[in-house]
Amino acid sequence: MQHNVVLSVSHPLTANVTKFSVVRVDGAYTTASPILGVAFEDGASGEYGAIAVQGLLPVEIATGETLAVGDLLGLDAAGKGVAPTSGNKVSDFATVVEISKGYALVVI
Repeated sequence: MQHNVVLSVSHPLTANVTKFSVVRVDGAYTTASPILGVAFEDGASGEYGAIAVQGLLPVEIATGETLAVGDLLGLDAAGKGVAPTSGNKVSDFATVVEISKGYALVVI
């Protein structure tokens, strides 16, 4: 799956995070906005993590979830992609543009 990071930051983490999960501005997992971006490496609480904050980014889809191209992205408590509901969607513009091998490619 091809992706394109437009902007990334090194950001302090307040929780352990896994690669291709979505994190909040405070450096922990999120189930809704406001998001910081997508972790591009595993990271431990108290460390700095590489977070892609803008681009065409892969997000791991939670086990058992089904997403389709054109869906908005929802998140579970581990920052993985799920079907969106009113309480867990990333935003009105984080749209899934490709699905491949357990990952959703999303424009953020």
